[in-house]
Amino acid sequence: MKVLHLLASWKWTGPAEPALEGAAVLARRPGVEVRVGLSSLQGRDQENQVEKEARRLGLETLEGLKLPRHLNLAQLPGDVRRLAGILKEGRFDLVHCHTLVDHLSAALARLAAGLHIPLVRTWYDPDGPSGSFRESWLVRSGLDGAVLPGSQAAGRLARKTKGRVKTRILLPPVDLERFDPSLPAMRREYCCGEEDFILGVVARMQPHRRWDLLLAAFRRALWKAPDLKLIVLGRGPGWEDLVFAPAGKMGLGDRLVLAGYRRGREFAATLRTFDALVFLVPGSDGTCRAVRQAQAAGVPVLASRRGILPDLVEDGVDGILVEEREEELARAMAEIARDRERARAMGEAARRRAERDYAESVFVEETLGLYREVLEGGGACAG
Repeated sequence: MKVLHLLASWKWTGPAEPALEGAAVLARRPGVEVRVGLSSLQGRDQENQVEKEARRLGLETLEGLKLPRHLNLAQLPGDVRRLAGILKEGRFDLVHCHTLVDHLSAALARLAAGLHIPLVRTWYDPDGPSGSFRESWLVRSGLDGAVLPGSQAAGRLARKTKGRVKTRILLPPVDLERFDPSLPAMRREYCCGEEDFILGVVARMQPHRRWDLLLAAFRRALWKAPDLKLIVLGRGPGWEDLVFAPAGKMGLGDRLVLAGYRRGREFAATLRTFDALVFLVPGSDGTCRAVRQAQAAGVPVLASRRGILPDLVEDGVDGILVEEREEELARAMAEIARDRERARAMGEAARRRAERDYAESVFVEETLGLYREVLEGGGACAG
């Protein structure tokens, strides 16, 4: 089976990481050939991060595509012509898209080539397809298979397509070996003692991520659980105004660690350092990979009820779901810190969930099953 994955992004953000890591997992399966068509663009004084990561993952890339992150009508015709030529050469059995721009490019290329090659799309937003004109046209005329993060997205797509499109409810895989809870953590590196109960946060320094609520709730929780410590993993221009300065005014300096941006082994080791993860607002990746990675590391999650979070966290089993109110979040922080046996049990349940739902083997079998169903259907007729 020969599959072309398309990703219209040059920034390592949003769906870029789960899309490429999923493609790399599929490429390791015997009998599956994967190539990726990526954006060749980059920002001013910024490198193309996606191309760099694709090379690191050992993925073979397809040259000659622009694929901007945001639709550019001046660049679209060139990408359509390039893709139509590739499809006519018969080099791929199926095309798998990951954003609106690459999906539109592939659908128009299929029309231009006059071929029946199937198109599959992954949606990372828990709401699924939007109601925009372009997306509505694509799900009606340019889609044969879909990977969706939850039942809400699947239901919306089914209503739009009247069940014509083959689907899978499936989340991107997590490397369970990399986040193995038995591997070393970094408590000493972050100056945390064994008596400390460490709450962790993984988020960009942006106002909408509710840093105000987080810090206020943490300060309140310290009244009942003075052994709490907060480690913040993240970057962004607002770190001083949103976190550092407010924490100083609240007197949290000795209970707060700003860990900055971590990658690779250090990131996984830092997650294993957490006794619980606090996650309030999903970022640009609607599948909340930081939550799923923390669960793989055996870490329970205190989460809001936004987006896909209620589907990822089972309240009272592998974490706690809270309303976005200071007193409720503070109470959850204090309760989990004061009952460490319960926290450990939740962490073990979180790891079991990761093994059941996020394993690479599960992702590969479900995705290839979808591919086979779509290929047996012959793809949608161009035009």
